[in-house]
Amino acid sequence: MRQKDRKQEQQQKIDLGFVEEFIRLNLSTEDGAKTARSIIQDKLPKFISNLQGTKFTQVRKHYNYLLTIYLQTKKSNNYFYTQGQLKLGMGKVFAVYDKNRGHINEAFKEFLIKLYTSIKTPQELEKGKVLFEALIGYTKGKLKD
Repeated sequence: MRQKDRKQEQQQKIDLGFVEEFIRLNLSTEDGAKTARSIIQDKLPKFISNLQGTKFTQVRKHYNYLLTIYLQTKKSNNYFYTQGQLKLGMGKVFAVYDKNRGHINEAFKEFLIKLYTSIKTPQELEKGKVLFEALIGYTKGKLKD
């Protein structure tokens, strides 16, 4: 990637505030559910347009990584606090690695980092999984394998 392209990519900061907003929502309230719906139906599709250059197989790979943490946590909440948080930290490393290999773009890397750093509890992990599932649904067929 040329230096000019890198500078342009860095200058085009994408607002990822919706990620943490979604994870912090109280979905058991009417307002929380409405906000969640708005994020999934309005903000997430707009974000998807920034993922060109990211391979769909990489999106699935990162989703499967998060799903594995989620499933292990469902078996035992203790897993989240003993190993899950470490694995979320490693997820950030994998995102940077895949960006450097050219498999994902800057926007998806930043999404993953925001997602992994926003998750602090097993309940937030579940909301992160739901948000990622919506992203998978929107990107299927729009990104190359």
